[in-house]
Amino acid sequence: MKLKLSFFIVLAIVLCSCGTNNKSLEEVQGQDTGIQELNIVINKYFKNFDDINKWSEFATEDFVKRAYSWCSGDISETKTIEEMKSVYFDINKDTLDLIGYKIEEVDKESESNVIIFVTREWEDGQTDQISYSILKTNEGWKFDNRF
Repeated sequence: MKLKLSFFIVLAIVLCSCGTNNKSLEEVQGQDTGIQELNIVINKYFKNFDDINKWSEFATEDFVKRAYSWCSGDISETKTIEEMKSVYFDINKDTLDLIGYKIEEVDKESESNVIIFVTREWEDGQTDQISYSILKTNEGWKFDNRF
């Protein structure tokens, strides 16, 4: 009897935790965009912020190229996206990790272009503020630029 009860308790915990993970992806830190799919992309981008191989899935190819160019100083565009990601990863592997973000403001430029104003928190306790342009593409919402 105790074994059956323990099994049902474990099963209930597992089932309840599955729904919690999905809900947390829909809830952004700070101001909500009002667009569930966009909230999920924002959360996934910032969750994977320290690894270009992961966050690039939530960004346009142009954004990846610009991030590589900003970081490396190489504006030649002679490398493939995979080569750019590899160089970018090597340059940034020992930089400070992002530990948090908060959306301060959401500006809906159009149905397919949203700008978010974000405060980012780094592992050393410092914060900075930055804006991102996020576009709705055929593949879904993608980070496209930062200001």
